[in-house]
Amino acid sequence: ALCVLALSSCGVPLTDPAIERALGWLVTQRPVRTYELAMCLMAFDRAYTPAAEVAHPELVQDAQGIRNLPQHHRAWCIALAEKLAEVAHTPGSWAYPADYASSQKVDGSNTQYGILGMRAATRLGIPVPSATWMDVIRTFEQLREPRAPGATLELVREGTPLDTPLRVNVRSAAGFSYSKVEFTTWASMACAAIASLTLARHALRAAGS
Repeated sequence: ALCVLALSSCGVPLTDPAIERALGWLVTQRPVRTYELAMCLMAFDRAYTPAAEVAHPELVQDAQGIRNLPQHHRAWCIALAEKLAEVAHTPGSWAYPADYASSQKVDGSNTQYGILGMRAATRLGIPVPSATWMDVIRTFEQLREPRAPGATLELVREGTPLDTPLRVNVRSAAGFSYSKVEFTTWASMACAAIASLTLARHALRAAGS
């Protein structure tokens, strides 16, 4: 699935024999873990993304943009999305399989991939309840650094020269930890949290929430 995602992202078309063979093999598999379920959904979403959307992604509003999948591919993706929801600890948090029952084992990395998979599901035309996106917000609130110092952030918009950043003073420049039982913050987990919260916001806005 990662190979399909990479090839499709590099411009290899859906009609390429390599993509066709890979998708044909994937639908014979029965993934059960968070990362592989999410990656499969992401691969099908990207492989079936229309060329016009690739050229102008800014024209696609929030979670819109339904993919035109063959029926057997769509049925497989629906089953994967249902499994991804089933293995979640709560609607918007994920852990490793052995730790699904433990709230202490929920982590930002599995949760990020769970959300990327759910986002791919919406783009494939598979509905995801608003409760899932609301729970994403709660999950990352729990992983957010509780007591963080103030700081001055430099915000740079893409295409803007680096010597003209917008400086913003914030009272709490909080990072994010890997899990609730850990207090170290990580840049990677901050990236996962910001990306997941942004996807949740877009999904809720698309749903009119």
